[in-house]
Amino acid sequence: MIIISFIYNPFGGDSWGTPTEGGALGAFVVFCIAMMKGMRWGQLKEALLESAKLSVMILTIIWGVLIYVRFLGFADLPSAFADWITSLEYSPMLILICILLVYAVLGMFMDAIGMLLLTLPVVYPAVLALNGGEGVSVADSTFGLSGAECAIWFGILVVKMAELCLITPPIGLNCFCGCRCA
Repeated sequence: MIIISFIYNPFGGDSWGTPTEGGALGAFVVFCIAMMKGMRWGQLKEALLESAKLSVMILTIIWGVLIYVRFLGFADLPSAFADWITSLEYSPMLILICILLVYAVLGMFMDAIGMLLLTLPVVYPAVLALNGGEGVSVADSTFGLSGAECAIWFGILVVKMAELCLITPPIGLNCFCGCRCA
């Protein structure tokens, strides 16, 4: 029922609306189904309180990261780290592999969001500096990518590393989810 409400557009056209409107429609459809199946006021209140707790936790993490990034900016740590990384006498690809290995070790003990929020403000400028900077052309870059392409490429690499880290021991969060679903 929920999937049909997203795929089928009774009013014609290719799509119903924006993803936000689709999410609101999905939440409303789930709410209506829950009410038709006999959800009680206490259950609704408990679900709303759990949603509010989760939202507050997520917003607190985001608020803390914004303060952290502001602190890093004032301390000039990202540019100092980028200068140090580019001054190393090793191959840029070897440095990038070492950065990804650090992500692998961090992912064994941290969740993906925390790991990314803590490290990206420092590591992202360093990787762009390894490539030659934001305004570098493809011909002059280290990795064979322009500045914007390098940013997208590194983003994909980091997200893939975060997913890989979610299945590695000792925590292996995705393994818990798969076990629970099976």
